[in-house]
Amino acid sequence: MQLCNITSHYVAYKVKTTNPRNYCVRPNGGIILPGSTCDVTVLLQAPKQIIFDYNCKDKFLLQCVVAKHGSTFKDITDGMAPFFKNLDFKSMKDTNESSTVNKIIAEKDSQIQLHQKVLQQQVELLRKDVKRIRRGSFPAIFLVGLLGVIVGHLMSK
Repeated sequence: MQLCNITSHYVAYKVKTTNPRNYCVRPNGGIILPGSTCDVTVLLQAPKQIIFDYNCKDKFLLQCVVAKHGSTFKDITDGMAPFFKNLDFKSMKDTNESSTVNKIIAEKDSQIQLHQKVLQQQVELLRKDVKRIRRGSFPAIFLVGLLGVIVGHLMSK
C-alpha cells in the first residue's frame, strides 16, 4: 500500500494487525515528510497446514499522528507509546470500504459454494453413468460367450 502525506506537516504512522504472527508488515512504522509518499508492504506468511474453508477476519489499523520537524520514529514511538497503546483497536468499527469488501467476499464465497454444489452433482451423475455402463457390459459379455459356446457346439456336430 502507498501512504501519501498531503499535509505540510511531518506525519508519523504505525501499522497494526489483529494477527501479527501471520503477517509481515515492512516498514510497520515511520515518518512521512510533507508532500511525500511511503510504500508499505504487507505479506501473508505461509500457513503450516492448508485450511480450505478458512474464513479470514484479520484487520489492519493505520495510526497516524503529526510529528515535529526533525523527529525520528523512535522519538515518536517513545513519546507516543501511551497514545498508540490506549487506542482500542478491536473495538473500532468497520468503515464503509471494509464492509463493502466483506460483502464482495461473501458474494464470492456463495458463488464458490454454488459452483462446488454443481460440480458435486456432475460428479454424481458421472458415477451413475459409469455404474450403468459397467452393469450393462457384463450381460453383453455373458451373452456373447454363451452364443460362442452354442455356435461352437453346433459346428462340432
